[in-house]
Amino acid sequence: MSTSIKVVVNRSGGTAKRMGDKLAAAIDAAFTAAGAKADLALVEGKVIEQAISNASSQPVVVVGGGDGTQSTAAALLMHSDSALAVLP
Repeated sequence: MSTSIKVVVNRSGGTAKRMGDKLAAAIDAAFTAAGAKADLALVEGKVIEQAISNASSQPVVVVGGGDGTQSTAAALLMHSDSALAVLP
């Protein structure tokens, strides 16, 4: 299996909140099916900025959440060497 990919998900809203305890398994299964391993951080919205900042040394940071989460991720990662990937 390939290197782990950092995945940060805002568990406070939308789909993540609806999926609840099933979310982590669904993300792991999707990454495994694609031949990758997710290094998953499910965090509350109030700490999403810190979680993304902590991941900014990774080559790719996958972020799941709504418009606010995605715009925060883009702002935090735009001057880093990390590529931002959006988790639909």
